[in-house]
Amino acid sequence: MKKYNFLMTTACFGMLFLSCVKTADDKNTNPFIDKSENQKKAVKTLVADLPSLIENTDFIVFSVRDNVVREQKRSSYDSDNWYNNYIDNLIFQHIKTQETHVLTKKKIKIISFERFIDSLNPTLNTTIYQVIDSFPNNEKQETFTALYLSTNEGKNFTKITKSNEHLTRWKFIPETKNIYFTTANDTNSNRKLDEQDGQSIHSVSINDFIRKDLLVEELQRLN
Repeated sequence: MKKYNFLMTTACFGMLFLSCVKTADDKNTNPFIDKSENQKKAVKTLVADLPSLIENTDFIVFSVRDNVVREQKRSSYDSDNWYNNYIDNLIFQHIKTQETHVLTKKKIKIISFERFIDSLNPTLNTTIYQVIDSFPNNEKQETFTALYLSTNEGKNFTKITKSNEHLTRWKFIPETKNIYFTTANDTNSNRKLDEQDGQSIHSVSINDFIRKDLLVEELQRLN
């Protein structure tokens, strides 16, 4: 029986954790910020972390995050919004040619990403991402998590969920070569998930990234 290794990276303050949960209610508790000088102008820059080697490829990858430096006596990292603690992008570099490319030109926040790697099957070449790609205009609107896929080399970055769907769970079954996932659906388009909204289940092939909606008629008959 083949053994599959799922490598998970969760973005939080630019570091790697196995578990790191942030919610919209989280407050900034950075002890290094001087509260009395916290109102001074912030200078935002994108910075890269140290790279890691992508197994079974000729690429290394750098994570890119938003670094906020306060103009005060001591520098400090700060986030005005809770989602600023996530990764902004990934830069891939070929080891031999030194050529680089970015994952996407979109404005996104990567909550986490996982590579599917099988030492006995080098052709398994998919990375799954949980992403924020739209940002609320006010506090009454909710932030939805989207599902994206790419190759392990960071090519063909593709959105799988729809704009009115919030990813809730996913599972990869190697024997089917499919990722199965469930979504909460903002059916009334008020950018808020409530009792009037529904849920659905889907699959997406790791070969061609084609999505299918599952059990639609079966669930309608049962209801």
